[in-house]
Amino acid sequence: MGRTSKDKRDIYYRKAKEEGWRARSAFKLLQIDEEFDILHGVSRVVDLCAAPGSWSQVLSRRVYLPAKKAAAEAARATGAAAPSLPPPPAAAAAASATAEQDTAAQEQQGAAETGRSDGGGREGEREGGNAGAGNAGAEAVEGEERAGVVETEGVIATRDSAGAAAVELPLIVAIDLQPMAPIEGVIQIQGDITSAATAQLVIDHFKGRQADLIICDGAPDVTGLHDLDEFVQAQLILAALVIVTHTLCPGGSFVAKIFRGKDISLLYCQLRVFFRHVTCAKPKSSRNSSIEAFVVCRGYHPPEGFHPSRLREVLHGTAATAAGKAAAEGSDCLSAGLDGPDRLFVPFLACGDLSGYDADQSYPLNLPSTLSHAHSPSHSDAAEVPYRPLAPVQPPIAPAYKTALERQRQGGRARAGGVVVP
Repeated sequence: MGRTSKDKRDIYYRKAKEEGWRARSAFKLLQIDEEFDILHGVSRVVDLCAAPGSWSQVLSRRVYLPAKKAAAEAARATGAAAPSLPPPPAAAAAASATAEQDTAAQEQQGAAETGRSDGGGREGEREGGNAGAGNAGAEAVEGEERAGVVETEGVIATRDSAGAAAVELPLIVAIDLQPMAPIEGVIQIQGDITSAATAQLVIDHFKGRQADLIICDGAPDVTGLHDLDEFVQAQLILAALVIVTHTLCPGGSFVAKIFRGKDISLLYCQLRVFFRHVTCAKPKSSRNSSIEAFVVCRGYHPPEGFHPSRLREVLHGTAATAAGKAAAEGSDCLSAGLDGPDRLFVPFLACGDLSGYDADQSYPLNLPSTLSHAHSPSHSDAAEVPYRPLAPVQPPIAPAYKTALERQRQGGRARAGGVVVP
């Protein structure tokens, strides 16, 4: 298959490379936000299963960079800013060496990017006009330097301001077992989302406060057996609730990928225990042929007297009720055991411009140059430009398949040399 084959078959994969996203999944979060406005007014966000970082990119462009630009402009105009909270405890920094190294790498990258003007390798310049980035973002950074504005540990301040005046910026924490390349404004923690210790690291980075929004685009390696894939994915979401119950503030929101199957109502019921509103959303960029969807949970409201240590007990209680009723009816479907007040039907909502690109359709490579991903490809008056395939924005740093590929290469070299590798 040629270099352009996937670009032709997957329009969102192609657009992701053109707009500087690390993965096509960025469009899914953008379309969910268009419908639910989940990113409005948030200042502390957690991205679970974040690698390779496309959802963290969306958070950086939509939450962090606009706040940074506004704070810099305010600092230049007034010469002072609101005082920030004290830095995180030293114990938290010592407990997360990986997170500190990633944060330092982000700062070094930001310092190096300031002097660039060609757009190559600079996140903001590659983003074009999104969230105040692109050429305008580069000019803003240069203007900040001339005005004496500096950024340190998520704080904007002026060099000539008295009393260390500063204004706090939004905090974004990304968690994954695999490392990923730095993203401006994103603190990275390489850890297990099922661990309470990881939740404590998040709280430490938030300076003792809780998150406004938690998102999770994680999924297991699918097997093609839908029942098994649905079960494993549901268990991943329930594991993510460890972070949610420890770090999400009352009234906060939680967005996660789900696989819709016969037992999905059970997962809805378990989530409904903790959230006032649960909605199933299907972004336009998600293929219709896929059982993938996203659950949007709003209004975090745990049961009265609930403690995160009782999470397993609460979840098992809901599942046991469903299993008992299903067994009594002779059904292998747990959702069939949920009836009456225990059965939950959640709204299903299609997100994104319904006249936009179809994720299941192939498109010609020479699309009109004036066409946006959010508009219909029916315009005939736009000029066509020659198509040039682009490389992925950021390949994975240490993918799970890296070891397998290395063994495959070694096996190929060994066979070429006449040596059999066990």
